[in-house]
Amino acid sequence: MQPTYQYFSTLEGNQHIASVYALEKIVELVQRYQVKTVLEVGLGIGSISHALLSYANASGQRLRYIGTEANDFCLQALPRNLQADFSQVELYSNIERWPSCRHWRRPVLFCL
Repeated sequence: MQPTYQYFSTLEGNQHIASVYALEKIVELVQRYQVKTVLEVGLGIGSISHALLSYANASGQRLRYIGTEANDFCLQALPRNLQADFSQVELYSNIERWPSCRHWRRPVLFCL
């Protein structure tokens, strides 16, 4: 997770990114509980989504990634920062726009 943190710490908007420790623990939770769906409220510039999608892609795990973001700066930064992984994110402007959760595969990890 150190490379993810180092990359995001150099980007504009890095004031509120997750720490290396937090990124490691979030990935650990996904591994331990075989999380299939992540719901992240406030994607920011993408440090958590980048860490989790990179892990999932490297390990061959299929991960549904749903997130919200309303900040214009962050909305412009996300495709740039996530690059190819951006296409894997289901992006909504707010929680009310999320799809119905009754058909989600469990377990689910919530990131706030």
